Amino acid sequence: SNGNYLAIEKRPFPTNEDVFSFWIGNYRDIDYTMKVEVEDMPDYDIFLKDTYTEVDHQLNEGENDIAFSIDSSIPASVNSDRFKIQFEKTTLGTSQNERIASSQLYPNPSNSGYAYVKHNPDFNNELKVSVFNILGQTIEIPKDRLSSSELKLNTSSLNSGIYLVKLTYQTQTTTHKLIIE
Repeated sequence: SNGNYLAIEKRPFPTNEDVFSFWIGNYRDIDYTMKVEVEDMPDYDIFLKDTYTEVDHQLNEGENDIAFSIDSSIPASVNSDRFKIQFEKTTLGTSQNERIASSQLYPNPSNSGYAYVKHNPDFNNELKVSVFNILGQTIEIPKDRLSSSELKLNTSSLNSGIYLVKLTYQTQTTTHKLIIE
């Protein structure tokens, strides 16, 4: 398999809240991109859960690229069961997951000292925005509400690199990768 580790496992169709662990290890670098391909799974939201950074990446149909880094001096970052896949049953109609997943982060990449989050106006002041560096450390940055559906993030204090912007509304989350040039 060209030096790649592959696993095939036969399981029954997932039920609500099913969580599957998988092994990952033998790290040789610091920065990685995990490619996860998802086939059509009607009625389910699928998440890649990073137990080290505590970020849940919602997986969409097709190929999903998830950037992550390890630090060999931090055992949790190289833990072989750091990542898990979770299935959550959706309800009829537009789920909150769909509404929060439709949020937008722009411009991306950003070099203006600002980034904007456009989101569903129903979230208003209840939307929580967290910014993490690639090691999973929380970065505090100023945020200004421009309207009921838009936030302005002051990124001028961030060094060039990749950051994760986690949006949380009630129990639903989505994460966007932000590139600062």
